[in-house]
Amino acid sequence: MPVRIRPSAPISLHRSRRKISHSLDVPGHPACYKLRAVNSQPYTIHVTDRVLDDLHERLARIRWPDMVDGAGWNYGANLDYVRELAEYWLTGFDWRAQEARLNLLPNYRAEVGGLGIHFIHVRGNGPHPLPIVLTHGWPSTFLEELEMLPLLSDPAAHG
Repeated sequence: MPVRIRPSAPISLHRSRRKISHSLDVPGHPACYKLRAVNSQPYTIHVTDRVLDDLHERLARIRWPDMVDGAGWNYGANLDYVRELAEYWLTGFDWRAQEARLNLLPNYRAEVGGLGIHFIHVRGNGPHPLPIVLTHGWPSTFLEELEMLPLLSDPAAHG
């Protein structure tokens, strides 16, 4: 029977905000399979008012080019679409609401190879939960995978 996911269904995540450290040792395998511990710190997403004000100022003073008649999307993004998008970001998009929603998730940050990596960490339920790493590429986002988290972290609760 296929799993049905209701987009409006609330997402229930464990919100453990303590420092976490991960390591994995695979018995019987060469040392290259042993991963070093990664120290992770709880992370709160916050964009300063100054950054948001700067964005709004730049959106308000965009110098729009002329559109090539009938070009549509042939020479890049459709200018009418981009204007509509910029207007929405300037007058309709509420970053603070999105920021608050994102901060309901168990956000963490770790340094890996000199890069600051942001991730969410959801612990599995049950007697033998398996670690699962969900990754994404550009221009995707982990937000596309949120509906799967309850199914993967607590499969017994979902049949």
